[in-house]
Amino acid sequence: MKSLCEERLNKRFINGKSYQKIRLIYQDEAGFGPISKLGKSWAPKGYRPSVASHHIREYRYCYGAVDAHSGESFFIIAGGCNSDWMNEFLHQLSEACQMTTLF
Repeated sequence: MKSLCEERLNKRFINGKSYQKIRLIYQDEAGFGPISKLGKSWAPKGYRPSVASHHIREYRYCYGAVDAHSGESFFIIAGGCNSDWMNEFLHQLSEACQMTTLF
C-alpha cells in the first residue's frame, strides 16, 4: 500500500512535463583593505611604544557566486558594497549564465 505522500508525488510528476534545468548557486561578498587601527601590544613596564600610523580608506570589494555541484564560479571586483553594485553583479552573472535558471 502506497503512502499518501507517495500518491501525491506520483500525481504531481506523472503529467510528463519537461522541467527547465536550474542551478543552485551560492553568493557572497567581501571587502578587502589594509587594517591600520592600532591594538594592544606588549612593552616593558613604564615604557609606552610610539608607532606611526594613518587611517587608510582604500577598500576593494569582491562579489562572487559558486555552483557547488559543478565547481564553476563567477567573480567581479567592485568599487563599493551597496545595492547598485549588487544589482550590477546580478546583471553580469545572469549574462554569463544565460542558458540556465539560477536560484
